[in-house]
Amino acid sequence: RYFSNCKHCILFGDFNARCGNLKDYTLMDDFLTEFYDLQNLQNEEDLIFRNFSLYNMPVNRKSVDHSTNHYGHQLIDLCKNNNMFMWNGRMFDDFTNPKLTCKNASTVDYFLSTSFVFENIIDFKVEEFCSLY
Repeated sequence: RYFSNCKHCILFGDFNARCGNLKDYTLMDDFLTEFYDLQNLQNEEDLIFRNFSLYNMPVNRKSVDHSTNHYGHQLIDLCKNNNMFMWNGRMFDDFTNPKLTCKNASTVDYFLSTSFVFENIIDFKVEEFCSLY
């Protein structure tokens, strides 16, 4: 884990990662949790995902860019390995009306955070692409 001690971590920027609708999380298997006595990890997962329901965030996100690339798979792995979640296609207006972030052709710019940051998020919106920037 890259950010193992970072409970309130936020990353954002142009990752050149096309993630499509790949899941940015992995759920533990109940049978394996019990078999290998991993209850402490299950408790941590429960705490992390409790924040989704507590702050009315959907677990699954929507993306209008369905393409994936190598960087996208790497970014998804970073999220899964560090319990970080993409805001794009999940938060507020971007869940009901997801937007592309690059030249109206792809989504490569992302906001990521742990679920413990959700309580501090007031709004999140992806604005239309502007070539002046």
